[in-house]
Amino acid sequence: MNSRKKWIIKGFEHFAIYGPDSLCTKQIAEEIGVSRTTFYHYFADNEDFLNSIFDYYFEILDEHVDYIEKNCRKFIPDVYDSLARFKLGFKFTRQLFLLRANPVYNHIFQTYIQKTSRVFLPLFAECCNIHVSSFLLNRLWETYRDVWYSRIDENNITSAAMQKIAKEILQTLIDFKRYDVTTKDVGLVHLAY
Repeated sequence: MNSRKKWIIKGFEHFAIYGPDSLCTKQIAEEIGVSRTTFYHYFADNEDFLNSIFDYYFEILDEHVDYIEKNCRKFIPDVYDSLARFKLGFKFTRQLFLLRANPVYNHIFQTYIQKTSRVFLPLFAECCNIHVSSFLLNRLWETYRDVWYSRIDENNITSAAMQKIAKEILQTLIDFKRYDVTTKDVGLVHLAY
């Protein structure tokens, strides 16, 4: 593996685990065993480095999407097994979620959502036995996803831990369904804001 790729992979790892503020060229250089000045042989500046890390993320994302398209048949456990399998990529995505107030990070997070939702959303609807308009389904999925990402413990990225959180949130949806909340009711709730 060439030094440029080492910089990108280590930078990706730092972003995923610690966030973008941890992209310290001195520390990364030490960890990959090269001189700090080699950074400028490969990258014009920190923004160029970050864009290279994003390109690497999209490569990993494409691998993940290929994997989920071939292997995910059930929302639980398949979706969470796939996320645990791509643990570092998942941690990177979670950082993007946490930093989505930044337009650049939000754009990349939304790209992830678009690519994965085409597989995850139908599995989610089937799991919940939800039969609503695609608009409402997307809104429900968005709410579920945001609550789920917010509750993830970054130190416990296992399929079992992620499934536990998913089941807790899904139980709330099942409880709403049990009370037969209709579209009209949802409209009233919306108007109450």
